[in-house]
Amino acid sequence: MERFISIIRNNTAFLLPVALFWVFGLLALLLWGKVPIQLCLNTAHSDIQDNFWLAVTAMGGTVFYICVFLAGSLFSYRYLVGAALSIGLAMGVTTLLKYAIDMPRPVELLDTLGLLHQADFVGGYELRRGWSFPSGHTTTAFCLFCTLAL
Repeated sequence: MERFISIIRNNTAFLLPVALFWVFGLLALLLWGKVPIQLCLNTAHSDIQDNFWLAVTAMGGTVFYICVFLAGSLFSYRYLVGAALSIGLAMGVTTLLKYAIDMPRPVELLDTLGLLHQADFVGGYELRRGWSFPSGHTTTAFCLFCTLAL
């Protein structure tokens, strides 16, 4: 337990902003709801932002994750084993939660509510279908950067 507390103390600069982001996000969802937030955020973008967020999304993808950890494994075998265990556990839990929560992706939700015509889409990006929560990209990115930070 002391080691766990030590890790949290030593990584407060990383973990505190993440915790604040989650708290503010939860408050926003409770106050306004998912659909109004999605439509509001969807209208506030530009081509530069679209390209930026496409790059950020790629950082949560499997190819980026594998490249970073293969590069890290050149320096330490333990790094590769830790990364493999980390992503395996995280994605296993994420997949189980997706089945348990069964939350549709925003495009499907907006289509079901008849609000899809109000949304603006990024050109050249194929929208995914299926479950949206918890996000596999977010899980992968968090797993990657948390492992790198620790």
